[in-house]
Amino acid sequence: RGHIDAHEEVLPGMFGHAECLSPDETPQSGDYDRVFSFHFDPEARKERHRTVFAEDCRRAHILGSRLAEKLRIEGNIMKKVTIFIGSPRKHGSTRILATEAERGLRDQGINTETVSLNDLKIRGCQACYYCKKNDVAACAVQDDMQEIHALMQESDGFILATPIYFAGVTAQTKAWLDRLFPYIGMDLSPKL
Repeated sequence: RGHIDAHEEVLPGMFGHAECLSPDETPQSGDYDRVFSFHFDPEARKERHRTVFAEDCRRAHILGSRLAEKLRIEGNIMKKVTIFIGSPRKHGSTRILATEAERGLRDQGINTETVSLNDLKIRGCQACYYCKKNDVAACAVQDDMQEIHALMQESDGFILATPIYFAGVTAQTKAWLDRLFPYIGMDLSPKL
C-alpha cells in the first residue's frame, strides 16, 4: 500500500477533493489461475474473494459517499466527480469497485464521468518545463491529456481507482500522474 498511500496524500494536496481506490486486498484470480495456481488453494481463494471483495465493494461505496459529504461540509455544491480507472481490464475488480464508488456518489445526487486511462494515448512527461517556464496549468505535449486536463478543470472532485502491480500503480496510472505536473506550482501549491 505504500505507493497508493503516497497518492492519497498528494492528490488531495493538488486538487483539494480527491480519493484513491485500490483493490490491493483482492487477488486478481484470473492472473493467479494462469500463472500461480499451484500456490493457492482454490477453495481458500474463492472464500477470500467472497469475503474480502464484498468488503472492498462496501468500502468503495462509502468512499464515494465520503467524497460527496466532504464537499457538502465545506459548503461546496458538487456538480461533477471524475473517476479515473487505471486498470487495463475493462471488467476487472478495479472497475467493479469504481462502479460502487460511483453508486455512492450518485446516491447523493452527484454527476460522474468515468475515464479509462487504458483507452487513452498518453505520452510520458518530457521534462521540458513548459508549464513551469510559462507559469501555466497546461502541457506542451499534445495528446489525449489535453482533453483530460479540460475535464479535470470542470470537475469538482476526483477518484483514482487503480490496481497495484509490482508494488506500484499501473503504468497507465503512472503516466497520468506524471502528466499532472502542470497542476503543481514550484512551491508545491495546487494550480487547479
